[in-house]
Amino acid sequence: MSRRNLLQSTAAIAALGPVLEACAKRTVLPRLAQTWDGPLASPPLDRIHTGDIQPALKATMAEHMREIDAIATAKVAPTFDNTIAALERSGRPLTRTASLFNTVVGTMADEPMQKVEQAVSPLLASHGDEVNLKPGLYPRVLAVKENRARETLTPEQQRVADRYELIMVRSGAKLTGAQMKRMKEINARLAALSTAFSQNLLADEENYALELANDADFAGLPEGLKSDFIGAAKEKKSSAKG
Repeated sequence: MSRRNLLQSTAAIAALGPVLEACAKRTVLPRLAQTWDGPLASPPLDRIHTGDIQPALKATMAEHMREIDAIATAKVAPTFDNTIAALERSGRPLTRTASLFNTVVGTMADEPMQKVEQAVSPLLASHGDEVNLKPGLYPRVLAVKENRARETLTPEQQRVADRYELIMVRSGAKLTGAQMKRMKEINARLAALSTAFSQNLLADEENYALELANDADFAGLPEGLKSDFIGAAKEKKSSAKG
């Protein structure tokens, strides 16, 4: 191996050091956060229990923050690969778990699941703030953006770097300590209110029914649909025909 290649390899290993250390500290993630084994890598919807979701989200948020900490505190100069690309690669178990959570909440929002949503939504909002406002992270992202010419980034890489920098600024990366604290409080409150609103809306609409009082109301409907509506009215012991 040439001296030049040896130096390049040593530098690459040094750059990956914090990330490798973070990986070594990983704990075994809950089942919901692990790679899904269903058809086409689909999630195990038949094995999901309400009580599994919050612990899985908390575990994957902690895992993600370890990755973010490794990126933000790296002792090497920021590059696209060790900063922007590393951010892109981070948090994949959390992404899987959060997408599963959103799917379950959107399709099976019974009372126990709504309680989980009330508890988890502010946590997810807070986690997003902790990532975007992580001390040391924004300067590295900004450095990659500003040094694009020296690093000869592709147009796609430049765009990704620009987007990360803009997202972090809009999230409050340039605010002072007190301002950041207030931003976090507002975001947590918005998450709680948004959840409360959607759940109140669901409760308001849950028992809504359009009553079909006479034959004219059934005009144009297929016979099968008419039969279903009539059956539903009988189940509810409604005086309406459907």
